[in-house]
Amino acid sequence: MTNGYPPEYPGIPATTLNCRGRLLDISRPVVMGILNVTPDSFFDGGRYAGRDAALRQAEKMLAEGAAILDVGGASSRPGAVEVSAEEEMARIVPVIAAIHQHFPDAFISVDTWRPEVAAAALEAGASILNDISAGLFGSVAPGVAPAVPPGGGENVSRPAFTKSPGATLPVPPGGRENFSRPAFTERPGATLPGAPGGGGDVSRPAFTKSPGATLPGTPGGGEDVSRPAFTERPGTTLPVPSGGGENVSRPAFTKRPGATLPSPPPGGPGGAFPGAPYILMHMQGSPATMQQNPQYEDVVTEVLDFFIREVKKLRELGVRDIVLDPGFGFGKTVEHNYQLLKNLPVFRNVLGLPVLAGLSRKSMICKVLKVNPEHALNGTTALHMIALQQGAGILRAHDVREAVQVIRLWEQLEQA
Repeated sequence: MTNGYPPEYPGIPATTLNCRGRLLDISRPVVMGILNVTPDSFFDGGRYAGRDAALRQAEKMLAEGAAILDVGGASSRPGAVEVSAEEEMARIVPVIAAIHQHFPDAFISVDTWRPEVAAAALEAGASILNDISAGLFGSVAPGVAPAVPPGGGENVSRPAFTKSPGATLPVPPGGRENFSRPAFTERPGATLPGAPGGGGDVSRPAFTKSPGATLPGTPGGGEDVSRPAFTERPGTTLPVPSGGGENVSRPAFTKRPGATLPSPPPGGPGGAFPGAPYILMHMQGSPATMQQNPQYEDVVTEVLDFFIREVKKLRELGVRDIVLDPGFGFGKTVEHNYQLLKNLPVFRNVLGLPVLAGLSRKSMICKVLKVNPEHALNGTTALHMIALQQGAGILRAHDVREAVQVIRLWEQLEQA
C-alpha cells in the first residue's frame, strides 16, 4: 500500500507525460488550447476551418502559453451530426502537419475516436491521443490495432496471422528489407514481436537466431543491428523503455568494439499507437444522444468505477501515460457536472493519474448564468480556479491567455 491505496493506484500523479519520446512537464498545471477545425463546434465552429487560419490561431495560443494544442475535426457537441473519417482526416491532417512543421517543439493532441484518423494524425506530427469515446465507439484505445497503423502499410496485428513456414514479415515503417522466418527459429509457446509501431514484448527468449542472420532496421531509421555486433548474456531479456522500442541496455549486451547501437523507433510497447499518452474521457451515451436524459444513481461513484475499470484494461495492454477526463457536459446534467467538479480530487487521489478539466464555455456555465457561450468567459475563469483548487493538472480551454493567468494566480495563492 502507498498513501493508503493499493500499489497499482499510488495516489501520486505523474509529473511528466512521455509524448512519443519527448517529455511534457506537468509538475505544475498546464493549458491545452482548443483548436477546432470544424464548421459546427458549439463555440468556435468555422473560425479556424482553413489551414492558414488554424496556423495563425496555433501560433497565438502557443505565444499565450499553451503547453498542448488539441486539434479536432469532428464536433462532439450535443446532437452533433457524425462526419465521415475521410472528411475528418481532410480537416485535421493538413493542419497538424503545418503546425508540426512551423512549430516542431509544440505538443499536439488529436481529438478523435477513429483509429484511422488517429494514425494519420500521429503520422502528421501529433503525439497525444484525446479520445472522447474511451475506445468504445472505435479502436483508438491503445492495444486495439487500427485499420492502418502509424507509418502506413498492412496491419500486422498477431491475431490476424497464422505463421506459415518460410513466411516473411512486412516491411517496417521507413522501409528496410524484409527479414524472412528462416533467420529465426520460434520456440514453442513464444509470442511473435508486435507489429511495427507497437505490439508485444520482443524479449530474446522467444527466438533462437540462425547463424549469420541479421535483424532488420528499426522503424524510424537507425543502422541494422547484426548479431556479430553483440554478445548476448545468457538469460537476459530486452526491457522496453518508456519512449518505446527495444532498449539495448548494457546489462543485456556486451558491445563489440566498433559496433554501433540502433536508433530506437518512435513508439513504444502495448497498443496500436505506442508512445502516445492517452486521455481517457467518460461519456454516457453518444454525442447525438448524451444530453437527452442522462441519469446516474451516484455520478461520482459511477465515473470513478468507469475509470478504475478502463485504466486496468489500459495497464494490461501496456499503456503507461494516462490522463483522466470526467467529461463535463458529456452525458451529464448541470447538477452532475458540479458534483464531479466538487469531487474532482477523488479521481486524482484514488487512481494516481493527472486529471484534465474541460470546462471552457460549456452549458454548465451558460445555463447557470443564463448566457450564451460567447459571454461565458468570466464563468469559465471562475470554474478554472475551482478546478485547480480541486487538483486539475490540465485546463482544456478556448481562451489560453486567460487560463494561463488563472494558473499564475492559483500558484501565487498556493505559495502564500
